[in-house]
Amino acid sequence: MDKVKILPIKDTNKNLPLSEKPKKKKKNKKNRCLKCNKKLGLIPFNCKCGNVFCSKCRHPESHNCTFDFRAQAKEQIEKQNPTIKFNKINPI
Repeated sequence: MDKVKILPIKDTNKNLPLSEKPKKKKKNKKNRCLKCNKKLGLIPFNCKCGNVFCSKCRHPESHNCTFDFRAQAKEQIEKQNPTIKFNKINPI
């Protein structure tokens, strides 16, 4: 049999500047409660203010929610119950 030379693999990234080197993938952050920093399980609670909370901190009163629930409810009621304007009746 013929002898085959095995050459080591050269790292081509050594000569590249730091900005062009391939970056390592970052690990995904574990979801944590914004208030108590507790790890969230299978069911994270998304609040209307845009944050994620645990089961204890999920209520708006417990995490001082900045979302305006009153304005949202008022807007929703206005959409569901449109005002009806009648034409004026001309007297005879």
